[in-house]
Amino acid sequence: PFRIAWSLLIGALLVYTGTIFVYRLAFIEFRIERVWNDDESSVVVGQRSSEVEALAGWYEIDQIVTIIFIVDLVLNFFFSYVDEVGQEVVGLKPVARRYLSTTFAIDLVA
Repeated sequence: PFRIAWSLLIGALLVYTGTIFVYRLAFIEFRIERVWNDDESSVVVGQRSSEVEALAGWYEIDQIVTIIFIVDLVLNFFFSYVDEVGQEVVGLKPVARRYLSTTFAIDLVA
């Protein structure tokens, strides 16, 4: 039950990272505002301070997501797996060796 719940949590966070995070980055955090002067010329300005303050809550959410992904990186060294014969492997050395030789590098970079 824990492993299933953990996998669902990680899956939801991956969806968040692939959608909401990218949306925020593209359309909110790097938003460039154009202000029109009375003579109809425009000036490009940065974000308003109220928008920057609104982003503060997102920082905490991103930190929590990062911490959960780090915990996932560590937990994968302890999660058993089913080998080619259909036997569940629970030993720490074989589990760690398999994780290091399969998806560890991808998880670490991500």
